[in-house]
Amino acid sequence: MEKESNIANNQGLAIFNGSEEDIIKNLESLREIGTLSSLEVILENVRTQPSEAIKRKIYELVADLKNKLATPIIANFTLACGNIKIQTELISASWQSRLDFSEYLEPYINMTIEGDILLTHEILTLVEENCQATEETQVISSIGKIKDHLHTFSPEKKLLMVDLINILEEKKAAQ
Repeated sequence: MEKESNIANNQGLAIFNGSEEDIIKNLESLREIGTLSSLEVILENVRTQPSEAIKRKIYELVADLKNKLATPIIANFTLACGNIKIQTELISASWQSRLDFSEYLEPYINMTIEGDILLTHEILTLVEENCQATEETQVISSIGKIKDHLHTFSPEKKLLMVDLINILEEKKAAQ
């Protein structure tokens, strides 16, 4: 297992060798030959890459992922990242992927309570489009958390949070 991890890490690092153009070509080739084993290393490079073009390419790759085994890798990285701009971009790419993030509903709700309006908008879209198999207890808990914090939001964010409550209520009613 450790050998597989080292191989994936080395492959992931090799992708980021060379010029910006080389790196973008390497990332593009992953559409055809890539595996999930180097996804964490690729995501980690979103934090360390100064190039916006390379970051965009990584986000495009995330948006194109269809393998449900990528979901925990993407969600856990996004939740732990700590950079709101990167989190917002990854969440946007995540909802474009059409992967199911239902298991991560509550952590995303916690993130939106603390986050800015743009992050809130992206999470609202993720919840609406990519949380199809939510557990009723998670939905009820999420609604309660949002309602507990409604008084703390700006008027603009409050509107989005009320929309999010309505989406969650619809999900609860559909179960």
